[in-house]
Amino acid sequence: GINAEYMGLTFWLLYSFIQFMELWLDLILDAFPFYYETKIALIVFLGFFGGADKLYEAFGKKAIQQVESQVQRQYQSFRKAPPTMPQTNCTPAAPAHAPAPVSVPTSAPAEESECLEY
Repeated sequence: GINAEYMGLTFWLLYSFIQFMELWLDLILDAFPFYYETKIALIVFLGFFGGADKLYEAFGKKAIQQVESQVQRQYQSFRKAPPTMPQTNCTPAAPAHAPAPVSVPTSAPAEESECLEY
C-alpha cells in the first residue's frame, strides 16, 4: 500500500545518505571500534523497526520543508519578474572564413564598450 511505499522510500533515502556520508568519512569512521557492527544495527533499525520514519519525522521533514519554501519563494519571484537580457545595437561578427556581409546596418554603430568579443 501507500504506507509501505512511503516507508520503503524513506528507508532508501536515509540508506543512500548513510552511504554517501561513509564515502567521504571512510578513513575517520574506520578508526571507531565496532563501526561496521553499529552500521548494520542502524540499517536493521531503519528498515525493520520503523526507524527510517522516526528519523525522517524528527529531522528530515523540517529540513526539506525549509528548502522547499525557499525554492517556492525563488520560483514565485522569478515568475513575477523574469530576468531580461540588455538590448544593444551590436550585430554579431561574421566568422573569419565567411565573406563580409553585403547589407549595411541602418542603425548607428554601437559604442565599443557595448559590443564585446568573447
